[in-house]
Amino acid sequence: CIGRSKRRSLQAWAIQPFECALMTSTELTSPRAWAGTLIGIHEYFRRLSGDRLVNQVRETLTNRLIDIYQRSASDAWPWFEEILSYDNARLPHALILSGRWTGNAVALEIGLRALRWLAGMQRSPRGHFRPIGSNGFYPRGGERARFDQQPVEVQGMVSACLEAYRVTNDPRWRKEARRA
Repeated sequence: CIGRSKRRSLQAWAIQPFECALMTSTELTSPRAWAGTLIGIHEYFRRLSGDRLVNQVRETLTNRLIDIYQRSASDAWPWFEEILSYDNARLPHALILSGRWTGNAVALEIGLRALRWLAGMQRSPRGHFRPIGSNGFYPRGGERARFDQQPVEVQGMVSACLEAYRVTNDPRWRKEARRA
């Protein structure tokens, strides 16, 4: 509402719940909650900018995602956690946004690397988009769940790939968005 609504009344209405949620967002322990908050912050900045507190929260949450990535990732598993679970594309999407809008090259590089790997992991042998199933997910070194995918995976992957395209202008990302 804040970033995209054309109605000032909706924008004004949305600021209060956004500010309340923002105040507790740094207490959250879920990387997906951090990523969702970062995506929300970037929507907020579509309309409003220069808010020091919002910038501080963005920096804190961006650094947390970078930190968990650096502690967990390897060449063979360039990911934030020891498992691919649900709403996976939100994690790289948040870092791509933060990297783009703050000039944080590390965040951008990690976001693009993780998204490239995720796109490959979520591709069937025939080349179709096949997100990780939610009945067991995909632990590092384990078996990948092939069924019970969640619809949120598609929208998340499309959004992340389109943001990657906006940043890089690489047509590969438009193709990945279409695949999803």
